Amino acid sequence: MDEPLEGMDRNIQKEILKWVFKRKNEGACIVVVSHTIEPFIERTSKAWALKDGGVIMHDDLPGGTEERLFLLEALSKGKSL
Repeated sequence: MDEPLEGMDRNIQKEILKWVFKRKNEGACIVVVSHTIEPFIERTSKAWALKDGGVIMHDDLPGGTEERLFLLEALSKGKSL
């Protein structure tokens, strides 16, 4: 999914997230490309950082929300850790 929440009002965003997380709980692999990372933090298990058309970093994410937020924000800005 490419920027699934972009340009959507909050009610539609909630419905999209509900659908995505339901599919994930059913065992589906969900790939989301987004600059908006906060709604996905709790349920993200892996993250990739892309720059200039290439992967500059990928990693599994730790369990704690603060750690996830730190790593995802760094990844979203293209920083190496």
